[in-house]
Amino acid sequence: MPNLEPPVYKSVRAVGILKPKLSQTPQGAFGTKLDVIGTAFWLKDHKILITCAHVVQNLVGAPIEITGLLALGNRGSYTQAIVDCMDFAHDLAILRITDEGQISQIEADGLTLADSVPAIGT
Repeated sequence: MPNLEPPVYKSVRAVGILKPKLSQTPQGAFGTKLDVIGTAFWLKDHKILITCAHVVQNLVGAPIEITGLLALGNRGSYTQAIVDCMDFAHDLAILRITDEGQISQIEADGLTLADSVPAIGT
């Protein structure tokens, strides 16, 4: 059966913050919970993710103990990322995955930059 999902479904990632929290569970003293703060889109040819600058602006310059760890996820699989650069004038930010092994697992799925505007529904 062919996959009928639009390509954007495979390229979208949840942008979230992981903060360890004291937890009284049998699994350990600390639990983690992903707080989703936005979305990003994987550009496979450039191996970067694009999101809005306002989504990640509070993470830049503050200690990780306060902000938490930037994480990207898709369908339950998460990886660490960093903010590479931000353009506040255009409200854009570039995120980079820190683990090269994770890039090889997702690089086939993603969007490409087009030279023209495609027809609606393409």
